[in-house]
Amino acid sequence: MKTSAKILAYFGILLGMVGATVPMLGQSSASKIDVTQLKSVPSGNYLVTLEIDGQIKRLNFKIEGTKAKCVNSSDPKLKDLEGQFQLHGDGAFVGRFQGATFRGSQLWIFRTDGTAAVREVPDRGEQQSAVPVASDSIEPPKKKP
Repeated sequence: MKTSAKILAYFGILLGMVGATVPMLGQSSASKIDVTQLKSVPSGNYLVTLEIDGQIKRLNFKIEGTKAKCVNSSDPKLKDLEGQFQLHGDGAFVGRFQGATFRGSQLWIFRTDGTAAVREVPDRGEQQSAVPVASDSIEPPKKKP
């Protein structure tokens, strides 16, 4: 095979690989949400990372309407948590949660990518978050390269 033909073949393969990973013009690679239009927490599973007593805990909540139920947890004592959300403002919701060993309130502040910053009430400066996930896993989703 001539050198120019090899170059064209490699270029074609490369172009095919890039075309498979780059969205078409005018399309976004990730759907954005308009947080000002949210009237309730979007339904689905959320992997919630909390800092409780200085330790990181992961909980997976199933959200339906205004109700939240823990379906998986890195701490068995927290697996019975249930809660309810109330609209607080543009993209912000107050969640009140309780279980046998935990009772508390949180403010979930949604971002346009669908994730939420989670603040305890009262806020002590913990770095906590809620990330939409497809299953009830407590493993963090793999980051895209």
